[in-house]
Amino acid sequence: MDISEKKSIIQKYTPQPLWGNWYLKESLGAGATGVVYRAEARRVSRTDVAAVKAKVILPSEFCRTNNDKLNSINERLVNQSKESEIMSKLKKCPYVVGYEEEDVIKFPSERHPEGCIFLIRMELLQNLSDFIEKNKIRLNEATALKVGLDIAMAVKAIHKMGYMH
Repeated sequence: MDISEKKSIIQKYTPQPLWGNWYLKESLGAGATGVVYRAEARRVSRTDVAAVKAKVILPSEFCRTNNDKLNSINERLVNQSKESEIMSKLKKCPYVVGYEEEDVIKFPSERHPEGCIFLIRMELLQNLSDFIEKNKIRLNEATALKVGLDIAMAVKAIHKMGYMH
């Protein structure tokens, strides 16, 4: 499934608002398994922002029966939920993007399971190159070392929990 198909499924089946007051805005990027969106929640005196990773989960193309499709979706959903479980455990780690919450949106289906969308809402971070440009940071050896050490600390925290990134 290509990115445009994923986006189409996400737009078609994801209700707005999410989590009470969150609305998906523009797509920030996409990869092999999903699409990341900028999300906004309007408050009385401010607008909160977050990133929402949306992953389309479909049954294996080798499934023939509805039961096989349901089992395939559930297995893939369990595997996907491991990412949010790890993010939740690392919530207080200053080097890892902050996890906020998750949800599963099941596709409407009358007779058989079609799939679902797994959503993770997380802290929205600025792209590193945009941050450097916006803040007019001189990219020197000390700055590069600081960024490298921060990344290494994130990987260390993840590995300490027994996971690999």
